[in-house]
Amino acid sequence: MNLLTNVSQNGPGRIHARGFSLLELMVVLGIIAIMALFAIPSYTASSLKSNREQVAEAYAHIERLKPLVAAHYALTDECPDNASEAVEGYGIAAANAYSGHFTNSVKTGGESSDDGDCTITAQFKSTGVTEVIQNTQLAVRLFGVESGVPKWACHTSAEQAGYLIVPKVCRFASSTLAQAAQAPESAAATPSDSE
Repeated sequence: MNLLTNVSQNGPGRIHARGFSLLELMVVLGIIAIMALFAIPSYTASSLKSNREQVAEAYAHIERLKPLVAAHYALTDECPDNASEAVEGYGIAAANAYSGHFTNSVKTGGESSDDGDCTITAQFKSTGVTEVIQNTQLAVRLFGVESGVPKWACHTSAEQAGYLIVPKVCRFASSTLAQAAQAPESAAATPSDSE
């Protein structure tokens, strides 16, 4: 028995249709569409926030290590290496000590030069993190000291799809690109008036 076409007669000349009218179906579909308009952006924002929190763990480790690495470089002219053990006297733990929910390790190192070139690299885990940052890195490189302030270039090995969840200052594929973005633009030569 089909609800949409079932018709019964209750007495002479009375026909009562059972089922839903087209108008009732359209109202229900409209309500569902309106609910979806609110639910989908809310889910997307919630998902994006959750993914950013995964990156924030690694970025927080990097931010805590920046002054320690800069101090080590300023005093020793060498980049601290914590790959296998802690760097004594500077508060830099071994790389695996920074393992967290989403971060596998945070390594310091690099080849020291006149500009610094010390690096801090956070390695994301291969499981338990959003797919776009699995097995990727978030890294900063010391590229100079200006008026006593260390200058850092941040970049990530995540594909561009992961750029939405990394901090804006880290949305570069290499430290060279990040450094170039921080360099002041050269003053454009203005044509002289010859009148």
